[in-house]
Amino acid sequence: MTRKVTNIFIITFISLILVDGLPSTSQFHRWLKGPVDKVTDYLGIWQGSWNLFAPNVDKTNVRLEAMIKYRDGSELIWNSPVWAKMGPVEKFLTFRQAEFYDDVRMDRNRGAWEPLAIYLAKQHPKDETEVRSIELLRIWSEAPPPEGEPFHEHEFMFYTRSFE
Repeated sequence: MTRKVTNIFIITFISLILVDGLPSTSQFHRWLKGPVDKVTDYLGIWQGSWNLFAPNVDKTNVRLEAMIKYRDGSELIWNSPVWAKMGPVEKFLTFRQAEFYDDVRMDRNRGAWEPLAIYLAKQHPKDETEVRSIELLRIWSEAPPPEGEPFHEHEFMFYTRSFE
């Protein structure tokens, strides 16, 4: 009996993942995806959109930069990991961290900006009480087509935190 229940669980789980993860190619799949989305959302196994792949490839390279200013006048620049400079193994191991930095910069996640600034202040060799302020910047570039012009970076300071 236990083996039968286990097999049913495995088949159900794999079916949910397949229906949720595969692109909709038929009316039947779109009809089936509605109830499956509710189940995967409830179970916390929803896979999200796969913008990395066609037809809507993610073309924006994003990183964060923090300018940490200390009371003695010195400054430190912290950068989130740069995806383009990582090897395949490092990309695999730090994918979730890269997604965090990609998402935390967005206005809808402004509630995370202050905790991120405080966290960065605590991660540096100087005593955190020496930190005067932190500025968080979004830095991004759109990937041009193969025959297009080179990357052009844009930056925007989206959060400032004073510790004085």
